[in-house]
Formats: sequence, C-alpha cells, structure tokens
Amino acid sequence: MKKNVLLALILTLILSFTGCGRSDEAFKTNAGDYDSKSSGATADGDYGVYSEGDSVSESNGDVYDEEGNEASNSDIDPDSTVTGKAAATASTINKDMLVYRGNLTLESTDFDKSYDTIKKMIKEYDAFVESENLSTLNSYNNLRTYTASIRVASAKYEDFMTGAGNAATLKSKNSNAENVSQEYSDTAKALEIYEAKEARYIKQIETIKDEKALIALEESLTELQIKIAQLKTRKSQIETDVAYSYVNINLTEVKVIEEGHDSTFAERLKATLKESGSDFLGFLESLLFFLIRALPELIVVFLIVFGIVKFIIFLINRKKNKKEKKAKKTDAPSKTDNKSDDTKE
Repeated sequence: MKKNVLLALILTLILSFTGCGRSDEAFKTNAGDYDSKSSGATADGDYGVYSEGDSVSESNGDVYDEEGNEASNSDIDPDSTVTGKAAATASTINKDMLVYRGNLTLESTDFDKSYDTIKKMIKEYDAFVESENLSTLNSYNNLRTYTASIRVASAKYEDFMTGAGNAATLKSKNSNAENVSQEYSDTAKALEIYEAKEARYIKQIETIKDEKALIALEESLTELQIKIAQLKTRKSQIETDVAYSYVNINLTEVKVIEEGHDSTFAERLKATLKESGSDFLGFLESLLFFLIRALPELIVVFLIVFGIVKFIIFLINRKKNKKEKKAKKTDAPSKTDNKSDDTKE
C-alpha cells in the first residue's frame, strides 16, 4: 500500500515538471515571435520614397495616447478597454471647438426701422456681412425683403441672435452647434506627420546622386506639399468657423402682422380681403404711375401706329379706285358697240 502511494507521488512530480517545461518553451517561442515582429521595422526604401498605401500615422508599432504622446505598454490594462474608450470619447469633446449656425425669420410693418436696427447691430458687435440682398417682392405693393449671411464672434453669438430677433416680429428661430474638435485634432496630427515627412524628403534630396531616384523623390515631395497645403487650408477654415459663427437673417416687409395660430376663420378672411384690396389698389397705383412715366413714349408709338394704319388704308383705297376706273373703261366700249348695232338695224 505504501509502495503504491509512493509511486503515485513520483508520477505526479514527473508530470508537473513536464508541464512546466512545456509552458516555458511556449513562453520563449511567443516571446521570440513578438521580438521578431517588433524589431522588423518597415523599410522606406533606399531614399525614403513611400508608396501610396503607406499609413498616415507612421507609428511603427508604438502606442500613443489621445494627446499624441507615446505611452508605455505596461500602462495599458486589457481588462479596462470599455472604460478607456469612454474616457477617450469624453476627452475629445472640446466645447471651445464648436461652430454655431443660427437662422432668423422676421416680419416688420416698419421695414426701414428694422433694417436700420440690424445694420447698427452688425457694427456694434464687430460682425461682418458675407452676402446680402435687398429687393422688392413685387411691383404691385412695393413690399421689400432683406436677406443676409452674417459672421459674428462666437462669444457674442447668443446676444446677437437675441438682439436681431427683437428688431422685428420673430416668426421662426433655430440654432445648432457642430463639434469640430475631432476633425481639427485629426487635421493637426496629419499635418504634423506630413511636415515631418517633408523635412526628411528635403534632406534626402541633398544626398541623392541617382537622377531617376531624384525625380521620383521630387514627384513624391510635390504631392506631399499639395496635401500639406490642403490640410493647412482646412485647419485655417475650421479656426475661422470656430471664431466666427454663422447667422442667416430673412427680414420681410408686411402691411399686417398675421397671427396664424390664434386667428379665427373670420379674422383670416378679413385679413385676406384687406390684403387683396391693398394689393389691387397698389396695382392701380403702379399702373397709373407707369402710364404717366410712359406717356411720351406711348404718344410717339400711337402716332407711328396711326400713320402706318392711315398709309395702309390709303394704299387699299388707291388700289380699289384703280380697279373701279379700269372696270368703267372696259364697260364703256361695250356700250358704244351696242348703240352702233342698233343704228344699223
């Protein structure tokens, strides 16, 4: 019995030593594979010419945090992946990188006053107008409309929207904010990488003696510089959009401010009849002024048309008279012939 127990203990020890040996070999094998993979840096070619499939990041296996700084692998906890992603998402939300866009629809019975108020606000808030249009809706009632696309400093955006909304009767107002922090961060990082790549290309050009390799590198450098210029333009555009918000204003002149949601059928009918009568009077007024302005031209046109008609009538009468005279001449000989026949008989 004791012998059996002793044999069982010996077999257990042998098996445990064998398992430890296999795990050590597996660990060495995996470590060797990791070393071979991590030490195998991607070759850029003899002169650092990159193909179109190259990655933009060029991190060569290094791990970077959200700010772009190099982080050690030992700081990464594989069990906290979800928590790490949530923290990264929260850190990328930058409230200072927001682009505000607002729209105001206004109506006014005193168009000049409302228009002057908006113009004064643009000066007071150091805003500037990207585009604007002042026009007349139609020639019957001479009602005007003013549309403008205004850029105002983002710090004064809310105050400007409130003040402009009080310049006339506010019919609609909407505002939204676009977070461009992630796009701005990606653009800045890509620009940094491309500029570093450009510096390497320029250094390599000084050492290259082979003409074909030099031409290939210069072409790659040109394409790279175009990308850098595009990234700089986009980065500058984002900075401008963040600094100056968009405000679109549509101001319309009306004779009566209609409260559509509170009005009854009778009120709407009354307002429609009033507006129709006003439009008809405006049409008659416009027609009268048009006739007064165009009276000299109309007189000249009337005289010309009258002269043409009289001339046409004259030609028709003249032609008619000729036909009648010709008919009389043909009838005269026939009558004389008949008389001579009668005398003979």
